[in-house]
Amino acid sequence: MLSKAPRRIYFDNAATTKMDPRVGRILCDQMEHNFGNPASMHWFGQKSAAALAVARRSLADFFYCQPEELVFTSGATEANNLALKGLMGAFDKTTHFITSAIEHPSVSMTASALQRQGHELTVVRPDKQGVVSADSLLATVTDKTRLISLMYVNNETGVIQPVQEVGKKLEILNEERLRNKRPKIFLHVDAVQALNFLNCRPDHLHADLITFSAHKIHGPKGIGLLYVRDKTDLNKHIDGGTQERGRRAGTVNTAAAMAMAEAVKIINTSQTIFNEHLEKCRRQLDESLKKIKNIHFYSNPDKCVPAIMNFYIDGLSGEDLMIKLDLHGIAVSTGAACAAGAMQPSKTLLAMGYDEREVHGSIRLSLSRYTSLAEIKKFTQVINKIVNG
Repeated sequence: MLSKAPRRIYFDNAATTKMDPRVGRILCDQMEHNFGNPASMHWFGQKSAAALAVARRSLADFFYCQPEELVFTSGATEANNLALKGLMGAFDKTTHFITSAIEHPSVSMTASALQRQGHELTVVRPDKQGVVSADSLLATVTDKTRLISLMYVNNETGVIQPVQEVGKKLEILNEERLRNKRPKIFLHVDAVQALNFLNCRPDHLHADLITFSAHKIHGPKGIGLLYVRDKTDLNKHIDGGTQERGRRAGTVNTAAAMAMAEAVKIINTSQTIFNEHLEKCRRQLDESLKKIKNIHFYSNPDKCVPAIMNFYIDGLSGEDLMIKLDLHGIAVSTGAACAAGAMQPSKTLLAMGYDEREVHGSIRLSLSRYTSLAEIKKFTQVINKIVNG
């Protein structure tokens, strides 16, 4: 007789989230009834263009910006590429830019590509708690610096980075540079993991470019968003049509854009409630896990969003623990999903000062608004059973 399959628990929301049913209904309705190309001049195209304008206006109202400052992309990876390559490509000559050692590969690998093209790159390391200080970033500024790129929330540890502080200090520095006839330094923020939990409005962050992704906020895959502050020059890096005011060639996914706008609208009305629920889940998780012998947390929960936790247990491989949890119906990860399949240790955790043994034990839990206290209880029972044999 076959054993009953376990009830599945999903704790890998930093990789992707379950689509909210309200968002799914918008997506399906638009795909069925509003399929026209928004660049076409006939009735079907103009109907789609009108829907796209509604989505853009809705998002602009949420972010307190102009609709023309928002560029739809195929996802956050493209948006990060467009932000860095587009901005650096708009300069007349090679320049200097700064980023951190804990960035998502879509930023770190793009930065490396720009370095190979001749731009100067400085990579700043975090402290042991995973925080990149504003002062350490700004201390590396030179006369040739034109860009700083820093993520808002780290996708592996959940640590909140001081992007607002960087933005404020950069504004003061830029005023001084203007008086001395030196060029402006732009700030790019990868806010993909932050939008569910934190204020990501451009004027709050004092940022010039900000990246977002729908599938990390219970929206669909295949749609991202790049905020580009007015009067910021940006070269497109995909050749083709003149969509998105000439900044991103390619037919815009109208249905997904409408769905993303709906996902953001839900955040706007329910963020406080979601965060309070996740704080309860996190407290219960913290209290239970701290009872496990030889468990170590990579960062201080007070410096993190409530949804992401990363830890290791002495003597246990992260990969082995992940497999055993999966056999019990619980999905977690051993690091960033974009690095899945590669056995190299996490660059983020190594940059924080942990050794390879500690990093290979890494387990990341990432919760969502759908996580229940009962699921937290079940997880702690299972992991205790695994650890204690």
